[in-house]
Amino acid sequence: MAGDSFANDASRPGAPSARSVALHIRLIVVGTGATAEQLTELGSQLGYGEVRLCDAVPAELDSSDHLIIAEENTEFARVMLAGTAKRELLPAYVGYAAPHAEGIKALVGLVAQRIPKHRLDAISAPAGVDIGAETPTEVAIAVAAELVSVLRGRRGAAPSWRAQARRARSRS
Repeated sequence: MAGDSFANDASRPGAPSARSVALHIRLIVVGTGATAEQLTELGSQLGYGEVRLCDAVPAELDSSDHLIIAEENTEFARVMLAGTAKRELLPAYVGYAAPHAEGIKALVGLVAQRIPKHRLDAISAPAGVDIGAETPTEVAIAVAAELVSVLRGRRGAAPSWRAQARRARSRS
């Protein structure tokens, strides 16, 4: 409902606030540049238990972590995304903060590397709600909006193009 805040959610009987849910979840933003910095700032406002900005994907990832790759160097970003997709343990959320065309190219690259479908489905690429974001700040806001939906248990609130692609894949 419009006007609801995280604090208001806790006032409803049995409804955990996004902050209480996020308290034990780490947000790990990997990358350099304005988008990564903006995501780190916005993520700290969402109530995560820990927010980290890293140059590379950490070796120690937990299944409850939220990981966003927001690297400006797309080749390096794709290498990190592929490495993450091939890990034995995937974080609860994996997002690739990139322009639409780059996100699709990255997914195609993962398909070419024979990443299993269930792993591809777990990766948001490009990450974020489809609001037509172009600037680093707009991309960060779009990704933060998707993180709110994930924290509130609304994973299905992905951009419509992603949902349509998943439906198309499930029909084939």
